[in-house]
Amino acid sequence: MLKRFFVIAAASVLAAGTALSAVAPDAIAFMSQVRRPTGQQSYAKMDGVVRHLRKGADTIEYPLYFGIMLTEKRRLSQIIVNNAEGYNIGQSYSSGNEGTTVTPMRDGGYQQSILGNFGIRPEDLSMSFLYWNVFAEEPKSSFRTVDCRVFLLKNPQSAEMARAYISEDSLFPVKVEFFPNDKTDIDPERTMEVEKFKKTDNDFWVPTQLKLYGPGWRTQVVFENVTAENLDPKNPPTDVLNRKIINE
Repeated sequence: MLKRFFVIAAASVLAAGTALSAVAPDAIAFMSQVRRPTGQQSYAKMDGVVRHLRKGADTIEYPLYFGIMLTEKRRLSQIIVNNAEGYNIGQSYSSGNEGTTVTPMRDGGYQQSILGNFGIRPEDLSMSFLYWNVFAEEPKSSFRTVDCRVFLLKNPQSAEMARAYISEDSLFPVKVEFFPNDKTDIDPERTMEVEKFKKTDNDFWVPTQLKLYGPGWRTQVVFENVTAENLDPKNPPTDVLNRKIINE
């Protein structure tokens, strides 16, 4: 189906010490594929909008930029919302969740974060939860007719858990439920769904519409202009990860 899939969550070899001892070898192998780099260095530039609606309030909309570069050893991303709030995100393929870094583009960060108020973490778009410890595999399921394997992932830095529905075909998460602790039999605190994909002229598949929601709120991310290309490591583009904040 998605044979040449530009994986925003492109991945890593399983980190040493990751808690997988209670998970079947087949599940370990599957998650290793999900996390492993495609072997094809590439990048994408995605411009669009983010819309947020809370109960009893009007919809708020801001421009959003997301750039990502998959190098041989790391996955690097940049996200900027409303030309006023930005983050640089890094992920080492060989270091698991410990290799995830989120650096605000403003010294001291953002006390009134637009993304935070919209229910989004910067690392959500780069799918950093895939590097959390694999806690268990649940029965297979389907989402929007996509056959999925379902994994519980535990944040090694907190009690948070995520239930990830990962396409067996594309190895991409199409739905993720987030829980504040290990009680995953209750309604999730946040849910993220991939609603649409786009095939570029050069056969990259890119997720172009995502939905996040929780009690009393809903956020939609729509990327209207998308470019995805192979990366020449000797001559990387300079405009993917170097957007500037205009409105301070």
